[in-house]
Amino acid sequence: VGDALSEDFSTYVTVEQIIQRARKNLAQGPWDYLTGASESETTMRRNRLAFDRVAFRPRILEDVSSVNPSTTFIGHKIRIPVLLAPIGSLQ
Repeated sequence: VGDALSEDFSTYVTVEQIIQRARKNLAQGPWDYLTGASESETTMRRNRLAFDRVAFRPRILEDVSSVNPSTTFIGHKIRIPVLLAPIGSLQ
């Protein structure tokens, strides 16, 4: 985890590249816990299908120097609107 915290994430172009890096760094148990689901994994499959329907249209050569994606979540300002759920068994 220490190396990941100091890693330059600007080198990644796709989410798949980040997933591959995470897979390489995690032991089998934590990886299974992180990527798995309970019982028949129906909810996980439905969530994956819902996310797969979302697509972003890249805007080439658009000036993004003044874009501010920050927001407020339960009274706390965050730089980007991405939140992670707590994951047990990871240290």
